[in-house]
Amino acid sequence: MTIIKLEKTLKINTAYCQQKNGCKNLSWKRIKYFLLFVFLLLSLSACDFIQKPDYETIEAIPSLWKEYKEHFPIGVAVNATTINTHSDLIEKHFLSITAENEMKPQTILPGYYTSDYLDRLNFTQGDRMIKYARENDKIVRGHVLVWHEQTPEWFFKDEKGEELSPEALLERMEEYIKAVVGRYKGQIYAWDVVNEVISDDSDEETYRTNSRWNQIFKGREIDYIEAAFRAAKEADPEAKLFYNDYGAVSPKKRAKIISMLEELIARGVPIDGMGIQGHWAFDGWPSKKDIEDSIIDYSNLGLDVQITELDIRKHTGEMFKDVTLSKADKKKQAEKYKEVFEIFIKHRDKISGVTFWGVTDDNSWIPQEPLIFDRNKNPKHAFWAILEALGE
Repeated sequence: MTIIKLEKTLKINTAYCQQKNGCKNLSWKRIKYFLLFVFLLLSLSACDFIQKPDYETIEAIPSLWKEYKEHFPIGVAVNATTINTHSDLIEKHFLSITAENEMKPQTILPGYYTSDYLDRLNFTQGDRMIKYARENDKIVRGHVLVWHEQTPEWFFKDEKGEELSPEALLERMEEYIKAVVGRYKGQIYAWDVVNEVISDDSDEETYRTNSRWNQIFKGREIDYIEAAFRAAKEADPEAKLFYNDYGAVSPKKRAKIISMLEELIARGVPIDGMGIQGHWAFDGWPSKKDIEDSIIDYSNLGLDVQITELDIRKHTGEMFKDVTLSKADKKKQAEKYKEVFEIFIKHRDKISGVTFWGVTDDNSWIPQEPLIFDRNKNPKHAFWAILEALGE
């Protein structure tokens, strides 16, 4: 019997039971998700790896973003390849898209300095993302304007190759932000304005020391961060502006981030939200308490909270170790996904978006099968677990 026939049979029996008033608390949605989850488990038990995608034959697979539309938008990081090769999954399951690399400074800025570099900004890939979103009724998160990684070294130097003064770098940063945000004004609903400036290497240092931004602004790092948000706000007053960081749920780093955010807020800086990167693991990190406490703590600052880069790998350490998940691993991964989505749902009044960092396992930046669709585009245990998290 096919899954569709099983569903139809169960629907009839459920309707009959409800008509007879013998199962008042029976939820068809819950039964359907449970049934599909069991079917997937049975399929996986029959063979270690499904070679032929089942995606095309399971007609009842629900749209993830539509199932969550009453809670918060569900998004995904895409790139110039996946908007073509994975458009079926993107269009069906995600409302929001984020350019994985196509809107980062390294992509937009030219490869070398000239005095007219602003006239040579490369918006080709970014424009493609906007066009794709417009044609497929998606909203767009912009990522990222100010980051110590993936910014060309010349951006921090003058025409003689000497390091820019803080004032000169500030001017260059502001004109770059206004050019980029201004180009996409009204087309990008939220921007990661500043990314990963807080140190996680020391109990004493607030700002990371390997950042060219922090090195040039040492002792006054807050000044360029403030200026970045003000420039983005001037370029597009309607866009929501976020600070974004990894490890943002770890208590020590969280405390440092909150200290910085409090200073920005005290200065009247136009910051709207905190982006919690969700590069997490199912071997124990982070704890349920740390995730929940972080959402509450950031929200208590008066900020929107978004989970901006969600993927759940096997190992907390050894992020880039190649891993093929066993059946037991996939079960643990699903349990972790369910746990975190139950937290998100509980605090849906504080969360304005959840974005997966990649579509399928084969295009993830972490080689540990951390996403909810496998390399054949099949929904994994984790996909069904996220739907199960909805309960009734």
